[in-house]
Amino acid sequence: MKTFAFIITAICPVLLHPMFGTAYTVRYAAINDTSKAVRTAKVAGRAPSKTTEAKPSLPGNSNLKFYHSYTREIDLKVPQNLVLCTPGNSLFAALLKGIRQQKLTAYDDLTTPQNVNDEPFGKKLTAAQALAKANNTVTVDKFDADGNRIGTKKVVDPYNPDNLAAYRIKEVVYLNKQTKKVETQIIGIAPLTIVRLSNGDSVGVQPVCWLKYKQCLPLMASLNVPAINKNLPDVNIGDFFTKRAFAAKVTQESNPKDLRIIDYIADPVERDKEAARIEKRLADYKNNPGN
Repeated sequence: MKTFAFIITAICPVLLHPMFGTAYTVRYAAINDTSKAVRTAKVAGRAPSKTTEAKPSLPGNSNLKFYHSYTREIDLKVPQNLVLCTPGNSLFAALLKGIRQQKLTAYDDLTTPQNVNDEPFGKKLTAAQALAKANNTVTVDKFDADGNRIGTKKVVDPYNPDNLAAYRIKEVVYLNKQTKKVETQIIGIAPLTIVRLSNGDSVGVQPVCWLKYKQCLPLMASLNVPAINKNLPDVNIGDFFTKRAFAAKVTQESNPKDLRIIDYIADPVERDKEAARIEKRLADYKNNPGN
């Protein structure tokens, strides 16, 4: 039985799914996203280790038998991911510093690539624009001189590390016909901050910006983290990503309608089952790409 049916095409390869009857894609939202996702340069620091060197460019369409993209969310409440927010050595603080020093270029969006030739990154943001997005905007009451409420206004709530909820990553998976291997490459990363009301209630998360993953690797390699386990005794953040030591949940599988799981499954339990099904189908394909 073919558990991982797919259409091989150089233009828009996508998976089949009974929901659509034809081509299908999913973008599962593990954390409620209240806005569109918002998106490079090398950062000075320690030279990246061998495991964190940027991979070569993707092979051309003629060498690809399968091309698909996925979005995942790395929840910072999960113990396995806490190394990303080590006090005084957090990835987010380093990314913000890189943006502030204009060593990293931020983008406002990262679309789902359907083709190896697609340019998924959107408009560039200035450093000031990107850093402003790291601050939370809250709605508060307005009062007149007599203390009477006369309306509301939005004010900036300066960045609080506790507002960082997760990282969203976009990756592509493809079968390289030259190597006969299924390869995975992360192409973008976005910090997700919590959006709060004036009373402190959370109403979801939003991306600060998108960054090109390969251009973040030198910076990541400069951030050492405590030993994660016996297999990763001395690593840096770059190793953490390259070795895929993080825990993440699928949030998107490329599809023509650009639907998230949350768009067609209301029950959180059923959404988790759908994410698990997508993971299993991908794992099955990686184990047997000829099927």
